[in-house]
Amino acid sequence: MHKQNADSDELYRFSKLEHTKECISTIADLNASYEYKLPNLSMQDRLMKIIIQMFITSPLSNTRGKFDFIGSVRDNGFIDPEMKENIYLKFYKSQRAYHLLNRLVYRYKCKTAPYAIKTDLILTPISSKQHNVITILQNGQKYLFTVLDLKNIIEGALTHSPFHFSYPLPIKNPYNNIPFDKSTLYNIYFFMKRGDFVMSSLFHQYFLSNFNLKRFQDENEVLIQNAHVKQFIRNSEDKDVRYEILHMLNHNPYSRNIRIDKDFPTDVLLKIFTPYLELFYQELYSFDVNIKEISRIQLRSRLRRFFEHNPKFGRKYIRTEKNIVMNTTLKTITYNKDHIPFYTKETMQNFKESHLILLDDDICDDDLQVDDDDSDDESNR
Repeated sequence: MHKQNADSDELYRFSKLEHTKECISTIADLNASYEYKLPNLSMQDRLMKIIIQMFITSPLSNTRGKFDFIGSVRDNGFIDPEMKENIYLKFYKSQRAYHLLNRLVYRYKCKTAPYAIKTDLILTPISSKQHNVITILQNGQKYLFTVLDLKNIIEGALTHSPFHFSYPLPIKNPYNNIPFDKSTLYNIYFFMKRGDFVMSSLFHQYFLSNFNLKRFQDENEVLIQNAHVKQFIRNSEDKDVRYEILHMLNHNPYSRNIRIDKDFPTDVLLKIFTPYLELFYQELYSFDVNIKEISRIQLRSRLRRFFEHNPKFGRKYIRTEKNIVMNTTLKTITYNKDHIPFYTKETMQNFKESHLILLDDDICDDDLQVDDDDSDDESNR
């Protein structure tokens, strides 16, 4: 029995060896009879082949090298126009396939990435299905932002002006303090543009600057400064704004005669004089000479009319009444709050004709002159 098994194994090894020899002999015969022939390609087809291999073997991140190459082809005078058109066609097809793959990968990441934040900045739950909510993918996580929150974040970064000198900052994700990349900024811009939202003028100018901070600063310094004034007043503490309002009133030759009581309600004071304070800051800090002069004239005229309407604005009145039955004294404190509104009704009355008629403000001729006191105050500042 053992001898039969040994014979069968020997027969199997022999048959396998014979099969291997036969295969080797066959391959050798085919190789001897095979003759390699170069493909009959024209110069244009060979150039196309080189371009395709370049796109396949080059790193995907080498975007500048690809466009430098296509630019060299465009500027090469030894290539005939027909070949250039063929090169452009191949380039466009390669770029289209590349961007389609990128879009497919991006959609897959957006679909599989977890949500890091599902609330707005005041912790109100929001959903990606809302028309005013945009989903931003960053570091493998999805963040939800409302258009209003994004607008405040963008304007806060672009209007950054320490000591009232414009120094815009990169727009960052407030949850991880990581700047948004340029593709995300483009997505945010076109999301706002497609929707029924009021586009931020600063963000639009930033888009026109190709999201280049230095170029944006150099070309929009006046716009940044004017927006910074409103942001500065809005973000400052009430006590600081109150101090600035009192300083403004003391600076004007008419309103300096107004005596506002120290206990006058701060919220009422801010509501009345915040528009005047914006004019005051534009007069002091604006880089546009025209805006400085217009703000100075308007502020002077408006404060003059304010004073002439009620010179006793801001004073405290204390009224005491005696209660004979209870033998007590009741004290009532009131403040003089009578004032003319900053935005007059004439603006709304002329609403239907304001696009046809250029209306000037009612400014007195005396307000166009500069007093010596104002010159001294300006030099002191």
